Amino acid sequence: GIRYTEHFDVDTYWSLNFRNCNFEGEFYVSFLKWMRRCPNLLSLSFVFSDEHWATKGGNGRVTSDDRERLAHLVGEAAATIKFLTLENALTTAGMRKFLTLVQMQPLEGLALRSHAWTDGVNGDLDVLCGMLSRREHSLELDINGTISPVNRLRLLDLTGGGLGDMGAANVLQAA
Repeated sequence: GIRYTEHFDVDTYWSLNFRNCNFEGEFYVSFLKWMRRCPNLLSLSFVFSDEHWATKGGNGRVTSDDRERLAHLVGEAAATIKFLTLENALTTAGMRKFLTLVQMQPLEGLALRSHAWTDGVNGDLDVLCGMLSRREHSLELDINGTISPVNRLRLLDLTGGGLGDMGAANVLQAA
């Protein structure tokens, strides 16, 4: 499993990048436990190729369970990180779940690359736009009792998702 030792330099920040990983066994539980004890993780990336999903599960069947668990994992992990990249990582249902989990997290950068966005009521594009519009107006109570705006998302990358003109306009209007 993943081990976190206490001698890590607290002034050092980390970036983890996973590419075409299977995350078998107890990875999800171990990783979340590790994340909660490693507050100096700044950036997290999960990048998958089409070939990875085509061969996952044998006989070319993509199991949505892996992608759903990944949505939950990344949504939970986002509480401690500032920059997150998901490339070709989630199903439509997984993206909706993920966006719901991270809407109040203090992310500064979010890259959701090569995702096939679905439009319409309750589509994942609708959830993204809702998240973007709510982040602007959300408030948080800090440790001193001061109310201030939640950290705003500064970087948003939706490369390769085929948003189209209307989808891009909806995102811009929401942001």
